[in-house]
Amino acid sequence: MGPVSEDSIPKVQTLDSMGMASGFYLVDLDSRSIKYLSALGGPNFVSWLDNTKLLLKIGNNNNQKYVVFDLKTLEADAQILDKKFDNYFCSQFSINAVGSKWAFTLIPTEGMNSSQSESKVILASFPSLEGRILGEARFARVQNPLISPDGKMVTFISNDGANGPNFVNLYNGESSERLFEGLSLKWLDNSNFIYGVVNPSYASNPNLVESLYVYNVETGESNQIY
Repeated sequence: MGPVSEDSIPKVQTLDSMGMASGFYLVDLDSRSIKYLSALGGPNFVSWLDNTKLLLKIGNNNNQKYVVFDLKTLEADAQILDKKFDNYFCSQFSINAVGSKWAFTLIPTEGMNSSQSESKVILASFPSLEGRILGEARFARVQNPLISPDGKMVTFISNDGANGPNFVNLYNGESSERLFEGLSLKWLDNSNFIYGVVNPSYASNPNLVESLYVYNVETGESNQIY
């Protein structure tokens, strides 16, 4: 994927509040202007890497690639993660605010559908797959890592079986510990994250959250916000 012609990108577009939009858009929240990046086709947005770069997923299920798109140069680099996931399945990952660290769930594709396959939650420098293992268990018993903005801490979910409750785990920069039942949902800053309590407790769908809390990693206190 090479340079994108400026001619193919309208400078500013305004969408009717009742209108429907499809495609890939860049929205300026200050000016409320919308830029349509038509040359990108229909990629799936994965994450911001920094203020000028996006991580996108393109292609179909049989031929997916991750590309880094630079909003300044309008170039896409498909080499950064090319072949990174050969022999591995990695559908869950979280990248910190400046794109220097990421946390991900990694499962070998060989025997992936077996209940005996191992999954690992790993913290590493982006885009390396070599890093610190934060949690390791049989298939799907550790999952959904979320990295703090500074890349020093990670929350993830664990359970002891298909019908057991989900627990929020925290890697605090030195070690991982299981905190309480629930689903970690989002870091607010480097000290606070939001988690939800779900019903039933084994559910991993955020839509089933019944109450929300903010947990402070420094004080160990939780405050209900919903």
